[in-house]
Amino acid sequence: MSLGVSKAPPSVVSMPAVGMVAIKIGAASLYVEQEEADRLALDIQQAALELRSSTAVAA
Repeated sequence: MSLGVSKAPPSVVSMPAVGMVAIKIGAASLYVEQEEADRLALDIQQAALELRSSTAVAA
């Protein structure tokens, strides 16, 4: 994953005390509720599958 011109590996941390999930990319953090995190996980997985399919066809 890249953020701007620098590459920073993303990390994800569960925050059960506040019912949130923190997505950290470098110094930036995105805090989402459980339902949003579930939806985002599915969207990311679907996009990755589509990317794999398109690169496999191109090869």
